[in-house]
Amino acid sequence: MLGPESAPLDRDLAAAIEALGCDSLWAAGRLTSGDDSTEVVTSLARIVALTERVQVGSAVLVLPLHSPVVIAKQFAELDRAAGGRLAMGVGAGGNLTEAAACGMVAADRGPRMDEAIDIIRALWRGERVDRVTPWWTLRGASIAPPPAQRGGPPIHVAGGKRVSMRRAARLGDGWLPTLFSPSAYARSVAEITGHAAGIGRELAGFEWLCLLYVRVDDDAAQARSRAASSVAAEMGIGSTGLDGLLARTAAVGTPHDVAAALRRYVDAGVTHLIIRCCGVDQLGQFERVMHEVLPLMATAPLPNLGNGLDHRQESRA
Repeated sequence: MLGPESAPLDRDLAAAIEALGCDSLWAAGRLTSGDDSTEVVTSLARIVALTERVQVGSAVLVLPLHSPVVIAKQFAELDRAAGGRLAMGVGAGGNLTEAAACGMVAADRGPRMDEAIDIIRALWRGERVDRVTPWWTLRGASIAPPPAQRGGPPIHVAGGKRVSMRRAARLGDGWLPTLFSPSAYARSVAEITGHAAGIGRELAGFEWLCLLYVRVDDDAAQARSRAASSVAAEMGIGSTGLDGLLARTAAVGTPHDVAAALRRYVDAGVTHLIIRCCGVDQLGQFERVMHEVLPLMATAPLPNLGNGLDHRQESRA
């Protein structure tokens, strides 16, 4: 990910990231916040326009805040523009101020999200949708043209609680948590796999993603300090107490430290790591991951490696 301290994503930077062998680029964003912030769908459009090869996805779109018809149409258009490279990471959201500003009752987040995923998929399949819900009334709704990908882009469910894991097992094409330890991720794999088996769903093709904060330095203490400062700035919180959280849920330290941490996530079941590099030199950090860290992991199959974009990066020129 490009952080708030970095230059905006432009064609040269996008080309450099693609040339490093990155598999995907991911956009974040907020609708309301106390700082400069991008918006997810418009950020995706920018990334699609600046890239040629990588998968492009949202990490994540707070789906219950939006009309599923509008989102279905927007992502269909983006997928066609990207030549079928789009993915959609979705979450229920936890910002009550944002929910209220968008006219959503917080308690409705889960049901709205489930209904929205179902409606979006039906529209992507080319169906005419008739449905009356507490939030939307659809009378023969349809969209055209369809997405480039048959049936639409994959939908990866984000979250941290059991209800999100079960939603991923029922409705998702993948699981995309953040700030998860390797042991928590392994437990989530077991929960999702078990629930899917219980409802008779096979998880063939299901993707196991994780968004992970990363900082590589020759000095481990310096890496921890820079990571804590970067995460605190991104989240708008103090850095006190972040050391313990990052020790459990991030990959921070020397190249050997980071390689060992990434390997623990792979061993826990992650097949697609989305790297959120911490600090000022975002491209330099990603180069270190690709050139110094990954070779230390090369004795076993490597995961796909994505680079996620911070929700403020485009506004910091």
